Amino acid sequence: MNETITRRRSQIEDELRATVPSWVFESSALAEDGSAVDDGTFGPRTRAQVFYAVSDALSKIPFEPSRFVPVAVALELAHVHLEVHQRAAVQLSASVDEYDPTMDILRGDVLLSRAFEQFGSVDLPADRTKACLSELSRACRRAQEAYAMVAADDLVDSVDGSTDFGVVSGKLESRLGALVGCAGAVGGLVAGVDLDEIVPLREHSTRLGSHLRFARLLDLDGSRLVPVSAFGTPKSIDRCVEGVVECFPPERRETGRAALAAIVDASLAPTEHHES
Repeated sequence: MNETITRRRSQIEDELRATVPSWVFESSALAEDGSAVDDGTFGPRTRAQVFYAVSDALSKIPFEPSRFVPVAVALELAHVHLEVHQRAAVQLSASVDEYDPTMDILRGDVLLSRAFEQFGSVDLPADRTKACLSELSRACRRAQEAYAMVAADDLVDSVDGSTDFGVVSGKLESRLGALVGCAGAVGGLVAGVDLDEIVPLREHSTRLGSHLRFARLLDLDGSRLVPVSAFGTPKSIDRCVEGVVECFPPERRETGRAALAAIVDASLAPTEHHES
């Protein structure tokens, strides 16, 4: 993990601890994959890092990351909200003995509420703040749809041939990485780009996030849920990165590509407990 990513991750972790009530930390609620918060094994906070990279590449004036820490924190809070609720759903469906989902549901709700609150502390024009909130709301809904598809075994059935894999994977590709898509879109909004440029940023960033997740989307036995030849491969991820880079001004594409490549490497780095 390069120095910039490491420094920004450390700052985000500190802000997460300062933002969320202490009881939310119980049951490892803020680890990216449900592992211990302080064990040092979670990933780079991919959504926040993509937000910073996109904002930096698109900003017409020198980008000041310190001004927008609340935005980065909001993106990560929204992600962990989804992970906490997903964990509750998995444990309920597995009939885990004596598991009570109440606290996980409440933790997830607190995390999402705090995510939306973060935008109130950012100095943006009202129309930009409203657009950011709309992007976050949309992304959470789309990601929830993707999680529901996986939980319903739609993906497993399609891999087995019971349903059309192309249809199911296409729906997942436009949903699973929705919060990374939100990071790209909000990065553009913060940087002040025209609103008609936000959609391609969102779509390409979503595909990038989806393929990063495809690369780690595993069944309970550790086998891949997605055929290796199609999704989540180095080539498919590189294509997704190039899609985002094409949204940058020509003179910023080289540095933007390098920043995104570093984020990809950090997101996919093997760790004992990890989720990009």
